Amino acid sequence: MPPTCPPSLMPGYQGHVPNVAFSFGDTYGNATHKYFQDCRNSATDTSYSSYRRGGQFPTLFSRNPNLALGYCSHAWDRWLHTPTYTRYNLDCNRSAELKQFYQLVQMHREHYRDKTSTVNRVPYFVLPVKEKDRYPLPTDLSSTQNPEMVQNLN
Repeated sequence: MPPTCPPSLMPGYQGHVPNVAFSFGDTYGNATHKYFQDCRNSATDTSYSSYRRGGQFPTLFSRNPNLALGYCSHAWDRWLHTPTYTRYNLDCNRSAELKQFYQLVQMHREHYRDKTSTVNRVPYFVLPVKEKDRYPLPTDLSSTQNPEMVQNLN
């Protein structure tokens, strides 16, 4: 095995990896990934820590065949340890709020589709009105009422 330089001394984005012979079909990203993984494996093989087996993280070039990414897709327990990465950096509270709003919208649609009037209204979508308009006083003698009725009461 040729002598390798540690990843901290690896030149960044220079388009080549020292002491690594490229073969056809191997991209720069795959070659550097394999190089760093080999360097990591050689460092953990000489270590006496509990992480010397490489941990339980599946990688492309893992020495444990049960942790190789190609094996995970064929094993029965492939869904037990699948990571749940999201592509975007979302605000988790906002996404939960949007899911709840979507459920309320669907309940609101069911209320409007109901022909038998058995589905209750969703209070989230009721527009607020003034208390005076919601509960009018029966003895309200304001000028908006019929003036003849006001004269009859006097």
